Amino acid sequence: MQFRRWTLFNFARRIQARAVRRCGELLKQFDGRGNNQHDDGAVSMHAVAREAGMSERQQVTAVRVANAPAEQFAAGVDSDNPPTVTRLA
Repeated sequence: MQFRRWTLFNFARRIQARAVRRCGELLKQFDGRGNNQHDDGAVSMHAVAREAGMSERQQVTAVRVANAPAEQFAAGVDSDNPPTVTRLA
């Protein structure tokens, strides 16, 4: 029973890491300037994250995870003992 619990826990960590990385990728599509809407109509990364209910720390962590090299991210997430999202950041 212990083995199954840890297996499911590791699957959950992998899913969470991939979701956080994707969130960071989506946030990076916004310009990242300032805190509100700009004169040209562009919305900042901070405004989008705030609207989504993310804290500033969650936003920073997601972008850091998204900035990790793909090979290193995949190696960590697919390992036998996947790291936490904070460690990936």
